[in-house]
Amino acid sequence: MGAEGEFPVIRISQRRILPRALEYLKEYKEVLAIAGFVAGGILWTFGYFVSKSQFEELKCFSKNSIIANRETMRIREGDEAILDRSKKFEDLVEKQRASTLTDAERKERKKLELEIAQIVEQKRLAQGTLHAAQSKLDNSDCLGLETK
Repeated sequence: MGAEGEFPVIRISQRRILPRALEYLKEYKEVLAIAGFVAGGILWTFGYFVSKSQFEELKCFSKNSIIANRETMRIREGDEAILDRSKKFEDLVEKQRASTLTDAERKERKKLELEIAQIVEQKRLAQGTLHAAQSKLDNSDCLGLETK
């Protein structure tokens, strides 16, 4: 023994510990296998639902980005269509002021007036849809989505 107050050093060969531990665990191999299977199932389930949640977020971002781009293009196309029809409409208004407007041109002027009103309404709807999509993107409404 060593000096007073010291603990004796016990040396255990590593070659003896591993076989003893394996022999001891052999008795519990079925329990360990079941525990490993359950733990693996829990980890897989957690990984699956985290991935699905992230997929839903990505899907939401993609959908709203596509909507925003589509509506932006619709608004631009509407602006171009209004500009084109407005030029034709102004030409017909000038002819009307000069009292040289034919019946066909009067019908054309009325048609252009209705088309412009329809395009303005379509543009207004596109702006509302664009605003809603951009709001979802700006406010991070897609983050933390619950899967349904």
